[in-house]
Amino acid sequence: MKIKRILVGILLILVATAIGGYIYYSSEIKTVVDSNSSDKELIVINAGTSRVDIVKKLVNDGFIKNEIVGIAYVYVNNLNLQAGEYHISKSQSLEEILNHIHEGEVKKKEEIKVTFIEGKRIPDYAKVISEKFPNYTYEEVLAKFKDRDYAKKLIASHSILDDEILDSEIYYPLEGYLYPDTYSFFTDATLEDIIEKLVTTMEQKLSKYNQNIEDRGLTYHELLSAASIVEMEGTNATNRAKVSQVIYKRLSIGMNLGMDVTTYYAVQKEMKEPLTKQDLASTSKYNTRLMSYLGLPVGPICSPSMESIIATLNPSDTDYIYFYASKTGEIKFTANYSEFLQFIREG
Repeated sequence: MKIKRILVGILLILVATAIGGYIYYSSEIKTVVDSNSSDKELIVINAGTSRVDIVKKLVNDGFIKNEIVGIAYVYVNNLNLQAGEYHISKSQSLEEILNHIHEGEVKKKEEIKVTFIEGKRIPDYAKVISEKFPNYTYEEVLAKFKDRDYAKKLIASHSILDDEILDSEIYYPLEGYLYPDTYSFFTDATLEDIIEKLVTTMEQKLSKYNQNIEDRGLTYHELLSAASIVEMEGTNATNRAKVSQVIYKRLSIGMNLGMDVTTYYAVQKEMKEPLTKQDLASTSKYNTRLMSYLGLPVGPICSPSMESIIATLNPSDTDYIYFYASKTGEIKFTANYSEFLQFIREG
């Protein structure tokens, strides 16, 4: 009789434990938030992450309640949790979330190639972005490039940017700081994603030349301002190095740069259009054709190529003061003003 009572007691304990365990399990697999909520969040699971660590991440990120229950569910059901990017909701149950990751229902993202060409201005880049990313209008992209508050945020996180780009007479703070290249972007990339990638790439490219930049006593802004002129005036590495030399020479003797390409930028004309007397007299701090304006323009006038940046850091060992682009496309250099006038007459 006593043994029977003990067995009944043990049975009752087991039943109570089973019921308690079931109630606990049922509670812990429920949704973290109200099931009426449908907001989904992105969670990234890196390749090589163990099943236990995936469950821990889900708990830490607030998607499921209980690590022990989650791990038990994974092993009891032999789930193979897969790496990838998932959009899941805290209104989904533990079972729904873990089975979703087990099935590998990854949100596939399309990628596109986007090419930004050297020697182009920010309005050109804005056009490329608006054409490749239909969610953004040209006006919207251009407004982002003009946004000085946004530029200030970038200054805080990029060593190549400083307050020089915030000068009130600069048209676009990031002009010249966007590295021209072909990039891969997700089709749902934000404007910030796109711009950040171009600025970061320029920063990475310039980092290799930091000592050279320092040795020349240049700021990044001065370097890119000069390199953008070299880009527009030169056509190959050799004559770009000579254009670079002319710039340094004129700066050293207190002579205005007198570069037409800066006037085109100052008045926002395309290079194929003729410059008027009014254009040449523009008081814009970009216009180096204005006789009273000495020094580099207030900022870069395009996105320079790496070839132009290198030419700016390594000017030719010459002593030219003038150059002229002939009708044949040849760029002629001289230190003699009379010879320069002869170049012009010959056309």
